Amino acid sequence: MKRALLLVAVLALIIGGGALLYRELFPAPGGDRPKPADAGLARVDSPRREAGAGQGGEDASAGAPTRATVLDVRGVTQRQLEDGRWAAVTPGESLRLDDVVRTLSGGSVILRLGNSVQVRLTSRTEVTIRELSERASRVRVEEGRIVAEVEPSGATVLRVEAKGSNAIAEAEGGRFSVISDGRGQVAVAAEAGAIKLTAGGESVEVAAGETSRVVGASAPSAPVAIPTSLFLKVAAPGKKLQREPETVVEGRTQPGSLVRVGARVAQVDDDGRFRVRVPLQEGENKLEVKVTDVTGREQREALPAITLDTKEPEIKNPEVNWGTP
Repeated sequence: MKRALLLVAVLALIIGGGALLYRELFPAPGGDRPKPADAGLARVDSPRREAGAGQGGEDASAGAPTRATVLDVRGVTQRQLEDGRWAAVTPGESLRLDDVVRTLSGGSVILRLGNSVQVRLTSRTEVTIRELSERASRVRVEEGRIVAEVEPSGATVLRVEAKGSNAIAEAEGGRFSVISDGRGQVAVAAEAGAIKLTAGGESVEVAAGETSRVVGASAPSAPVAIPTSLFLKVAAPGKKLQREPETVVEGRTQPGSLVRVGARVAQVDDDGRFRVRVPLQEGENKLEVKVTDVTGREQREALPAITLDTKEPEIKNPEVNWGTP
């Protein structure tokens, strides 16, 4: 009896071992062999990125959105709300992407973009914030003049666009000014550092003490030394009393300057000539021509008063006495 039990046990061991050996040598279709606990960690279908790493090993947080902050306000400065209304801007206020900021006559505001860029809007200037990140800030001058300062750390670039133009002024450090009439004329002047001005598929480098301009879709003009003075010559309208509801003002100034006659902006050609139609109001009109160059210098000239009288003259019928000799 004992011998029979022992024989059964031996047969069971032989059969079990054979089954294990068979499964090892001939695994079932789709079956996997047992793997060590750390097997396969070196092979990952999608590349693994370290925390904060971007493509090319760059820090992804470097391109993260940043803030625009109002540092200083003088006079009347406003921000456009979502419903189109304008609200006053106050120091310490944060601005968002695509916010539009403007200064009225005599006003100015200083904006801090990120950690290393400051932009000052001078009087009667409107700007849209187009990009805010740690690597780049971008604004568009709708009309007017700005003064920009970029800390020369090399970590941030400021790009300035202008309404009505494909011109882009770009700087990684330095101080420069941009002026635009909002209709295709742009001028840039560098005070410190070098500015890259691109337009019409071409680029020039504007060094400190130099200026360049763009008119329409043309390429930037060759950089030249900033003129030592600003001139303005105006041809006064010939009529001091008229019935037409507008008058024409023309003159000449430094190319690349911004000319305003009342609320109208005059376009200045490559020779500095300008001509603009100005609406008149009933009664006496006192017009002033104001020119501002890219460095902020101004010239003004008051024109002789023009009186608009659109009323038909009254004709009184003379009194006729019939039969009187």
